This record gives sequence, structure tokens and C-alpha cells, in this order.
Amino acid sequence: MGATYISFLCTMLIEAIIQVACLKERLQFTEDRRCLVECIERYSEITEFTKRLHHICKIGLSAVIVAGVLNTCTTFSLIVKVKFIELAFLVPYMSSIVAIIYIHCFYGTILATESEDIPYSLFSSKWINTDDSHKRTLLLFMVFSKKQITIKLVGGTLTMSLPLFVQIMRTAYAYFNVLQSVE
Repeated sequence: MGATYISFLCTMLIEAIIQVACLKERLQFTEDRRCLVECIERYSEITEFTKRLHHICKIGLSAVIVAGVLNTCTTFSLIVKVKFIELAFLVPYMSSIVAIIYIHCFYGTILATESEDIPYSLFSSKWINTDDSHKRTLLLFMVFSKKQITIKLVGGTLTMSLPLFVQIMRTAYAYFNVLQSVE
């Protein structure tokens, strides 16, 4: 069940990334107002999709990350104490936990950076020869789309990104050091 949930979230993150990349590509070749309005509607659909994705994954993925920190810390502690042959079981286990957290944070970073480039795609469209109404709409959409599309975790306090992954690994290692000093 857990593997299905994790692969579902990864697939949905990839879908959001692809949709943003397609929107950016289409925006670069937007010349008329009708196409721009369609792109604005598409952007609204993408943001709605990511809001739903956030709603789906906020509790589950937060639990995965907290469990990942605890499991990584515990596995670090066990690796220090076990025999060499037992490492054959612990290292793949720990690697899979770290990979699960890393993949989600990696896709979260890609989604944020792809969405950050939407205003640049708008600016590189052929807007110079358009009428004033089209330029105003374009400018409003540029301002509207400046905000990154991100996935928030733990009640909206953490953004799923690579800096979060580094923070998680540092936290796990800090807990490991605390456990080692207690023993």
C-alpha cells in the first residue's frame, strides 16, 4: 500500500512538471489574445491540480518524511553496532528510505523551478507587435504567475525541495549523534 501511494505521488508530481513545461513552451509562441486566455486557463487548471495534489499528500508524505528521519537515525545506529554481513540487509533498506525522500524533494524542486520560469516564457513570446489589451493581459498574467508552484508539507511550514532533503538528512544525522552520545 505504501509503495503504491509513493509511486502515485511521484507520478502526479511528474504530471504537474510536464504540464508546466508544456505551458511554458506554448506561451513562448503565443501571438493572439485567444491563445493567451487559453494559457491562463491552463495555468489555473495546473495550480488547481497542484492544490489537490497538496491536499492528497500533505499528511501522508509528511508521515513518510518523519518516519524516514526516524528510520534513518535508527539504521545509522544499527549500522554502527552490527556485524559486516548484516550490513548487506541494512544498507539497501536505508538506501531505499533515502531514495524515497530524495525523489519527492527532487521533483518538488523541479516543479518549483519550472513554474518560476513561466514569466520568462511570457516575456519571450511575440508580444511586441500586439495591441495594448493583449499587452495588459500579458503583464497581469506575468505578475500572477510569478509565484512558484510548490508542494507544502507539515501544515504548510516546509516546502518539498532539495534543501528540505538536506535538512532531513542533517536532522537524522544529528539525532544519530545524540543517540551515540547517550550510549
